[in-house]
Amino acid sequence: MNCSYHPIAEKEINEWYCNLKFQSILDHVYYEIVKNGRRFNLGEESLKSYVEIMKMAAKNAQSKNNFDEAHAYNIALVQGLFRKYFYLKDFSFSKLIDKKTYFERYTKKWQEIVKQDKEILLNVNNKISGEKSGGVYIPFNKVAELLQDYAKKGSVQDDLNSFFGEHITIFLNSLEYAKSNNLGLLEASGIINKDFLVSSNDVSDIVIENCDTQSLQFGSPIKSSKQEKVREIVLDLPIAKIPEVESKIEKKSLWKKYLGNILIEN
Repeated sequence: MNCSYHPIAEKEINEWYCNLKFQSILDHVYYEIVKNGRRFNLGEESLKSYVEIMKMAAKNAQSKNNFDEAHAYNIALVQGLFRKYFYLKDFSFSKLIDKKTYFERYTKKWQEIVKQDKEILLNVNNKISGEKSGGVYIPFNKVAELLQDYAKKGSVQDDLNSFFGEHITIFLNSLEYAKSNNLGLLEASGIINKDFLVSSNDVSDIVIENCDTQSLQFGSPIKSSKQEKVREIVLDLPIAKIPEVESKIEKKSLWKKYLGNILIEN
């Protein structure tokens, strides 16, 4: 199980994902997605990926599937379009809680985070629930508290060091990054396909370059002499290759094309 840690604020979870109108997306209206993309200067490829992820999310909302796999996973994917995230192999905070239950006090349940469309929360485990799943969420105030408790050199530090081993530095880096940017931290599994850590034109379903380079190199089986080749992360999306949105004849901007569709449909 490949785990990653995604710095994201509760407000962003709602603005970038949960508050979007899933029915409108099913009706091919992407105005809110484009608006978010423009606000945060997403490139054309990232915007196209954002649309595809949200189309998948809208379909999942109809199925009433497990929230952790159907939505928290997609939230982690979306986060990776907007900013840095961290790769930590199979070191899951959910697994740590199974071993040391007191670490649950640093997390916040999805039922307390999602502000709208509560129906998508009918089935939620609040932890990693499969090979492709979102997991626990550590809110900003608990990120700071966890770092403080670690610095006290007590049981928290001992248990974290024992669990993460030599990877503890990467986990602490993810916490420090979240803290310095006033963000929480979302864990996920299956975002990174470890078989394709080196960029390759042969495996390009979707590529997101925001994974922290140090964490990727630290967890990579690639020998140090080849690590300079690690530049892109291939995501293991459960969808087919994203179709080309732009026409080969009419080279419109992707945003203009989506906005044009919106004007026509409205």
